[in-house]
Amino acid sequence: MKNELTVGTRVLVRIPDKPELDGEGFILAELLSGDGRRLFQVDMSDHDNWFPAEWLCQGGEVS
Repeated sequence: MKNELTVGTRVLVRIPDKPELDGEGFILAELLSGDGRRLFQVDMSDHDNWFPAEWLCQGGEVS
């Protein structure tokens, strides 16, 4: 992903094969997993969860 993902950034979450679970929120934290993947904790208003960078895009930049 070319966009800069940092704590506080508004993002859209696009979950492959489960569009009914897509949503938006703000990045709370970043973690580098053991296999080198970037994971982000996203506050989605009613809950928060961890998502891989590939599933995120900055708010308003849906591809």
